[in-house]
Amino acid sequence: MSAPVLDAPRPTVLAPAPRLSPPRGEAPPEPAWDRAALRRLGAGLLTVLAAAWAWWRVYPPLSLTVPALTGILFGAGAVVLADQVTRSLLNVRAPARAVIGAVAALLAGLITAMTVAIPRATSPAQAVTDVVQAVTGGLARILTTTLPAPPAPDLLPQFAVLCALASAVTAAIARFRGGLALAGPAACLLLTGLVCGVGGAGSPLWITLPFVLTAGLLVLPRPKLLPVLVTGIVLALGCVGGLAAGGAARKPLDPRHLTPPPLRAEQPTAPMDEVAGWLRHSGDTAFRATVDSAWKQSPQPWRIATLDRYDGIRWTSSTPAVPVGYELPKSGDGPTNPKQAKVSVTPAGLDGVYVPVPGRITYLARPGLTYDLRGQTLVDPDGLDGTYQETVDLTGASAADRPGLASAAAGRAAPGDASMSLQGCADDKLASLAETAVTNAGPTPLDKAQALQRWFGNGSGLRLDTDATPGDSCARVLELFGNGKASGHGTPDQFATAYVLMARGLGLPSRVAVGFEAGRPDASGAVTVRFGTATAWPEIWFAGAGWVPFTVTPDRSGKTNPQNEESTQKPVQQPQPPKDDSKAGQQPQEGTPKPVGSETSGPADRTPLVAGLAGVLTLLILLPVVGAVITWMRRRRRRSAGPLGAWAELLDRLADLGHPSAGRTSSEIRGLLASIVPRTEPDVEALAHEVDAEVYGGRGTTAPGEAWGHLRQIEKALKGESSLVRRVLRRVDPRPRRWA
Repeated sequence: MSAPVLDAPRPTVLAPAPRLSPPRGEAPPEPAWDRAALRRLGAGLLTVLAAAWAWWRVYPPLSLTVPALTGILFGAGAVVLADQVTRSLLNVRAPARAVIGAVAALLAGLITAMTVAIPRATSPAQAVTDVVQAVTGGLARILTTTLPAPPAPDLLPQFAVLCALASAVTAAIARFRGGLALAGPAACLLLTGLVCGVGGAGSPLWITLPFVLTAGLLVLPRPKLLPVLVTGIVLALGCVGGLAAGGAARKPLDPRHLTPPPLRAEQPTAPMDEVAGWLRHSGDTAFRATVDSAWKQSPQPWRIATLDRYDGIRWTSSTPAVPVGYELPKSGDGPTNPKQAKVSVTPAGLDGVYVPVPGRITYLARPGLTYDLRGQTLVDPDGLDGTYQETVDLTGASAADRPGLASAAAGRAAPGDASMSLQGCADDKLASLAETAVTNAGPTPLDKAQALQRWFGNGSGLRLDTDATPGDSCARVLELFGNGKASGHGTPDQFATAYVLMARGLGLPSRVAVGFEAGRPDASGAVTVRFGTATAWPEIWFAGAGWVPFTVTPDRSGKTNPQNEESTQKPVQQPQPPKDDSKAGQQPQEGTPKPVGSETSGPADRTPLVAGLAGVLTLLILLPVVGAVITWMRRRRRRSAGPLGAWAELLDRLADLGHPSAGRTSSEIRGLLASIVPRTEPDVEALAHEVDAEVYGGRGTTAPGEAWGHLRQIEKALKGESSLVRRVLRRVDPRPRRWA
């Protein structure tokens, strides 16, 4: 005797009719963790794992394996354990799931903090503190950190906790039902990763596609190869259409623009105030550095801080230092393909929070630092300690290193930009001296900047004096050009302040930078930087070139450094044709002076919204088509099975009406249909007779087409028992409903 092919009915004498509903007042029994529930759980956890793939745009990919697997296993295991513990205590099952699930999520975070996060937690107590910080404020810190975010102990554990919570909810759903409901927690995990990963590496298409494919497979309880391929191809085409159109948008919405960065460290002292003190300890070592061959070919000064806001007394920065990860975003200004150098800095006598930097940082080997993206100021909130390994862009040490400046225009500052403000020191004397300095200069901004630089070295009468009265106030700067005994004697920070104030009076956006001279490395690349090389210099912003430094500190004889003077006198390369900045595609950072004519802005770009709606509409159209194709193919395959295929279709129709009938005997099905539509009794009797003959006799008594004729008559009778909407949904739902 052959086994039934498609849910053939059992003989009536082998099993009593099951009870269709529990007695009144009795709660229905909860489903157990049987094989079907475990299959649903496995499919749901696969969807969670596919959603976790999106987080590689947020964290370094190699740091995600342990948190993802730990969170998924712990979250799902917690729900299964809670169900087993509360097997006879149904009233406490939900609280037990919540408590055990929370503990499992915490354990997943602890394992992440102690095994993967760098630097690793030093103790279990510290690990618990880090996990709490990651859970309570990790997402906010991600939105104020450059991507990829460092796998720090107060950031990475939140990913493990989210994976654990998503898998726990998925396990709770899998106990009762399957289908797309299992993809709900994974979808939340995916959307969180997409929001936090805006601006990260890779395309949203490739990080969303695995989730869409695994979620699409959830509607196929017993997937066949061809339906799976059709579903995958259609879903892939829908994703490619919608997301490719969305990728054509010029700039997606970035929630980082809506999140104010946390200030992790206040400036204990203004860096400019330290210059005079450093110069008085000229023989002491400030820090030691190791440089590579690229830096040796183009030595750069060591920047401590860049400051653009002046209140007449003290210099500060108008842009905050925000938390950064390993890789830092590239700037839209400066050279297109700058040379990169790898350096390491180890502080000696230098203290405070400012880390010396020889250029624009692109990579940091040490997490937990903050960086002013515009001012190129690196801050260690915990104070200088250890060695800092950096990869930097060498942007050029002087104007001679920037080809094309002769034809570049100086940026015109946006309203309220600090780099053009003279508030606090709008003195007519400084304006008059600036006009005198550039009397014979050419018409370009570079001509004016270089003429003002030469005036400081040759015609100003200024002298470097490390014992001069310290301070960068407007009154102290005016003393440099007075008639008193101390006139002309000053420190580098005072000369840089005077230059910036005069340049702003000429319409040149400018700021001051403070740091140390480059120094000379030995054969091994080691550089010892002493406090005696402390200096300050002005920088002017040029369209397409960014901030360009100028040397204005004279020596004790009244002339600028011969080496720097010689470099600035080098003929600039032949002017390049002016570039249309409106077509350059470069977007200055927020607060950066804009080129002339860049104030105009077009209408808001609605491409992302249109692309998103197009993608949603595409999926809404394609998914029903896929369901209809799968349903048609299944019905066609069943027709070849004769009466057994017709019986399987009948069980599906009953499930559509809310009567799942898998495993019921033929007599039970006849009784159920008689109670629903009595007029179908002759066709049901004939179809049931054919099925019994096929199962127990090995052959039918009539042609296979007659069994399907009886089925069509039954379906016509049942048509009036369901609404039009339900009938349409039945046509596009690919699931065999008898398994529901």
